[in-house]
Amino acid sequence: MSPALRMSLFFAVVFGTVGVHLPFWPVWLSGRGLTPTDMGLVMATGLLVRGFTMPLIGSLSDRAPDRRIVLVIATVVAFLAGVLFHFARTIGDFMLATAVMTVGFGAVGPLAENQAMLLATARVFEYGRVRALGSMGFVVCTVGAGYILAGRSSETVLAMVLAMVTVMIAFSLALPAAPPGPPAARRGEIGPLLRQRTILWLLAAVTLIQCSHAVFYAFGTLEMRRLGVSDGAIGVLWAVSVLAEIVLFWRGQSLLRWVDPIALLAIAGVGGVLRWCLMAVVSSIPALAAVQILHAATFGCCHLSMMIILARAVPVSHSATAQGLFASGSYAFGMGAAMAMSGWLYATVGAGGFYCMAVMAAFGIGAGLMVGRSWDGGQLDLAR
Repeated sequence: MSPALRMSLFFAVVFGTVGVHLPFWPVWLSGRGLTPTDMGLVMATGLLVRGFTMPLIGSLSDRAPDRRIVLVIATVVAFLAGVLFHFARTIGDFMLATAVMTVGFGAVGPLAENQAMLLATARVFEYGRVRALGSMGFVVCTVGAGYILAGRSSETVLAMVLAMVTVMIAFSLALPAAPPGPPAARRGEIGPLLRQRTILWLLAAVTLIQCSHAVFYAFGTLEMRRLGVSDGAIGVLWAVSVLAEIVLFWRGQSLLRWVDPIALLAIAGVGGVLRWCLMAVVSSIPALAAVQILHAATFGCCHLSMMIILARAVPVSHSATAQGLFASGSYAFGMGAAMAMSGWLYATVGAGGFYCMAVMAAFGIGAGLMVGRSWDGGQLDLAR
């Protein structure tokens, strides 16, 4: 198989696993007797562990003789965590298994993104099209898992996750090798990255724009139910957002011929302001579908911009460390804080909480513009 196909299939399995885990894991936890409070503690454990471990795992990847070694180990750790979940009985057991799962599976996505971007930078394949298949895997597995789970025990969820992780281990062994980077005296250090204004402004922009999704991720389904939208239609609306993301990634290379990554970051912020203001007021299914298409801007443009800027600005010797830093700052600590705030917002002002998310996205625009002011478009000198 070509490198593009091998990387695409791995992405499809990784995000397919997310497609099984994200919607249905609460069903399994509830079936094991966990209360909503218990579930909150378990999920918070995952976010905290991810925040502290991802930069370290990224650093290990940069220092490894072959980056694929760390990725394969991460998939095996994820499988072992699944076995721990099978034997979990107390809240402590679930928190421990979640911590192990986060160290393993939580690292797979960022490490795979780093591997793909290094190959794309070497012109082995086009990143956007390879990454789009990952989103397709999410859609297919989410729909398929729903059909499989219907009428069956909640234990089916853990069985599906373990099956997906097993396939992931096999596919990780077939990943294409990233081209070797130039010799570097120092590799995988976080400090030099944190001294770069470009990295700090980009981290701020990505965190603000991606975390502006918090109210929707946590309460979007509940809000649409409140508006009278059926569960079936809600599922379709979620699928519309992912399909819009797929189209963006598929056409990403063509888009970059016309729009630079700083402009993509601004588009993501503007899309966030528009999307969340509309979510506060629209109620019809056609209008909600139109709003969901904006996911291509709010998530897709932001993610694509981040990946392109990191690929161009960060030396290969620190690329996985940078990916881990962003996974930690924006997707762990940032989203954890935003999720906590979203609960209070939705309980206090309901759909009005989306206006606060629009303000967050607007601040993301400002941070994105500062990225453009501090970066000349070339590789950063981490020695400074």
